[in-house]
Amino acid sequence: MYQQFTDEKGHISITLCAPIHFFTHKGWFVVPSKFRLDENIDRFTKHGYVTEFILHRFFYRTQRVKKDFADKLIYELMNEKGLKVRSKLFYAKSKILGWIEWKKNKKLLTK
Repeated sequence: MYQQFTDEKGHISITLCAPIHFFTHKGWFVVPSKFRLDENIDRFTKHGYVTEFILHRFFYRTQRVKKDFADKLIYELMNEKGLKVRSKLFYAKSKILGWIEWKKNKKLLTK
């Protein structure tokens, strides 16, 4: 599904080898192959919710959905995996600090 890279500092990045298809109550979403995450995703790979994080980041970068939808969806997906405390913490962080990333990506899309 994805290829994982580790840099000289030990940080992990990934690139999708094949598209990821998600079906939600809002419809089908496809994250295309070659989508790359360069952020430090170590904690997501350790705790097993890389796919959810990929979808969340894809929505933040492309802004194909509203920010609230992206944040609620990852909360629900993580919660379904039994990551109740983590999902609440990630949701709170996304609601409070996610606007910085959202606005940065919005500027990049309008260039």
